[in-house]
Amino acid sequence: MAKIFAKIRRPALRWGLIFGIILGVVDTIYNFATSYVTDQNTQAILGYIPACLFLVAGFYAGMRASRETKKWTSGLIAGIWVGVISAVITESIPVINTFINLQSILASYRLYIKSHPVETNHMNPASFTQSDVLVIMLESVLGGIIGSALYTLIGGALGGFIGRRQALASATTPVESPSQAYEEAMFEPPISPMPASSTKDELKEEEAVSIPESVPVEVKDEAAK
Repeated sequence: MAKIFAKIRRPALRWGLIFGIILGVVDTIYNFATSYVTDQNTQAILGYIPACLFLVAGFYAGMRASRETKKWTSGLIAGIWVGVISAVITESIPVINTFINLQSILASYRLYIKSHPVETNHMNPASFTQSDVLVIMLESVLGGIIGSALYTLIGGALGGFIGRRQALASATTPVESPSQAYEEAMFEPPISPMPASSTKDELKEEEAVSIPESVPVEVKDEAAK
């Protein structure tokens, strides 16, 4: 999986895909878990959590993209990608469910029209067809994508601003060059002068070592021979 994302050269698209997939999976699990909550007050409180998730995911995607390109617009685009991809993943389940249970959904719509004539403007239930169900589904999907992209767009804009500042700050930080490090390593402190008495003693020791001892040689008297 990491190799697939590494092949994407555009940072905005790469980070948008990564955080979009993560957000889509998390949002799908969250929607499934909250579907069992029946209390209206609790549902109202839990309704703010998806907005926070979309803002945070867009923020981190935009910050990472802008760090690479040093452009604020990269964070903005990454945020849009996060919203679109995550919404497509989240809305895919209702779309699949609509196609599988199209007849039952149509029957429930017609029953609602028949039982609420005033709210539906006295519409004929038989005139409501499968195409109307699909149109309602598409409107819901587009609304979810636009709403998700709006939240991640805001998060991506903030993350892109911060990521660009971090990239520019790291680029302007002075880095120690190898030549400077070499000069500092080659510097040696001056050697302190030795006392005069110690130098004389050392010179004497060196002379004593360098001069070999004379070996006595017996000289024979040739005349005595």
